[in-house]
Amino acid sequence: MQVRVEFEVTKYLSKRWFLEVLDSPTGAVIMAIAQPLVWYFLFGSMLEKITDLPDFPTRDYGAFILPGIVVLISLNYLTMGGMCIVEDFRQGFLQKMWAAPISKTSVVFGRIIVMATLNMIQTAFLLFIAFLDGVEIATGIFGAALIVLISGTFTAAVTSISLAIAYGLKYEFTFNAITSFAILPIMFVSNAFVPVSLMPPWLASVAKKNPASITIKGMRSLVIDGWVADSLLPALLFLIVFFAFSIILAVASFQMKVEGERVSVSALACKLTPKKGKA
Repeated sequence: MQVRVEFEVTKYLSKRWFLEVLDSPTGAVIMAIAQPLVWYFLFGSMLEKITDLPDFPTRDYGAFILPGIVVLISLNYLTMGGMCIVEDFRQGFLQKMWAAPISKTSVVFGRIIVMATLNMIQTAFLLFIAFLDGVEIATGIFGAALIVLISGTFTAAVTSISLAIAYGLKYEFTFNAITSFAILPIMFVSNAFVPVSLMPPWLASVAKKNPASITIKGMRSLVIDGWVADSLLPALLFLIVFFAFSIILAVASFQMKVEGERVSVSALACKLTPKKGKA
């Protein structure tokens, strides 16, 4: 019975947040279609001559940059994932949810499902655009499907981190400042646009440990090299660990938020309750 209740709560929250996206069709079109289109051709055009360097791994910069754009899109969910959570807290919606006898995991998963689904739609569209542009994925349609799945998993982890940050903050401005600032360093200190072999040694050592780089490396092997276990399996293992850690962090952050609010309410109630013996 409890599992069914959790499922219904997750479904309700997912539907609620999906409808928020659909209520703004212009924003949905920009996010799902215009954003991948502009980034793919913009970054591809700016840096395509880099393939002339002798150590560059491929002559097709579109194929090289494709996984980087996929992950760049996913990183946007660091801001988008928790953006509405701060507002929901401010309006009192989530306070109603924690008063109900439900697991906090269902509240977290409700948001994750929405963000991961939107991202996979974006990724599928981006792969289609790359196909029209002449990019051939070495692993074929099954590799393309795996890229979409990897992207959705990475987005789910990034969304969980976003939620963990949002649950710990009171104001949307602070949340936006923190998450927006984090995206650019993560992206540009990675292998998204240039291979680590062309970076200065200190930068390459940092880029190799970047979660974005690890994910991109696995995707890039699917696009350029084929089914290469040495590149793909470490990326998949990392994503599993990253996803699990992020979920635990988000749930723990939400639980701390709930407990903090309950303590605040209890303290306020004690102050407002007249002591015995006083009029």
